[in-house]
Order: sequence, then structure tokens, then C-alpha cells
Amino acid sequence: MAKLTRSTRGSGYDRHWLHAGAVTIFFGAHTLTLAARTVVETHGPFGTLIAGLGLGAFYLALIWINLLLGHMLVPLFLIPLTWIQDAFQRRKATSTS
Repeated sequence: MAKLTRSTRGSGYDRHWLHAGAVTIFFGAHTLTLAARTVVETHGPFGTLIAGLGLGAFYLALIWINLLLGHMLVPLFLIPLTWIQDAFQRRKATSTS
């Protein structure tokens, strides 16, 4: 595990993002420095599975809502369009007779 040190210079803000041989993480008023080695945050295989399931559910819902919108919106625009076409055909039929 990397050693965490807090910088308390000045008003609590560290003005340097990178130190020699260390990585500095800036959190608002506090700065944590990871010394010695780089630490990678991991949540294990279950975290990966849960994230995959969540993304799968999201995209499934996205596909579903797009199909539902297409199914509901097409008649919403087609039916008034047929009314307009019928009105043009009636006007054309009365002007030619």
C-alpha cells in the first residue's frame, strides 16, 4: 500500500501537482501524495460484473425507448398527414369538376 501524506503548506493547497518520485492527488482544500509507487483502484470482478450488467440494462432501456417512440410517434405524424392529403384531393376534385 502506498504511503499517504497530507500537504499542509500555506492554506492547505499544494501548489505542485507532481513531486519527484510521487504522485499528488488534489482534493479541494486537501492534497494527498502517493509516495513510492502508483496505486490503481480496483473493485474486483464483482464490480466489473455489476458495471457490465448496469450498462447492459441501460442500453436495453435505450433501445426499448427508441422502439417505443418510433412505434408511437409514426402514427402521430402519419394520421394528420393523411388528413392533409385528403383535403388536397378534395380541393383538386372540386376545382376540376
